[in-house]
Amino acid sequence: MAVDKYKLISSPFMVIPYNKKLLIVTLLLLIGATIVWRILEHNNDKKNIQLVLQPQVGDIYEMATENGHYTLLKVGKVAGESVLVHINEYEANKKSQISQLRDEPFRPEEILFTKQTLRVMLKEGKILNVER
Repeated sequence: MAVDKYKLISSPFMVIPYNKKLLIVTLLLLIGATIVWRILEHNNDKKNIQLVLQPQVGDIYEMATENGHYTLLKVGKVAGESVLVHINEYEANKKSQISQLRDEPFRPEEILFTKQTLRVMLKEGKILNVER
């Protein structure tokens, strides 16, 4: 009888048929997706560290500002351990809006950072992503 395979889970809001195999498959898929996501995140972190330690003119750093907004830094010059960047003239209120700043102008003034300072900023979460 098919009713024996299913139990009913009731809550004040709904009645859901309970199938143990479906639950196990769903949990395994969630665990697998989490593992893949963590691997991709780790690889992105390694890539960002590499790009910060070997900057090139034109690299773009997505950055969280002190006031809780987001902006972009663009590498203008690299000389030894020194990296001169231009900051975007605009800020975004949300992290998801950073991409809209790519077409906005950067200030002509240059800000000096060392490669090590940029690496610390990346580790502290002030630099969110690096694109080349």
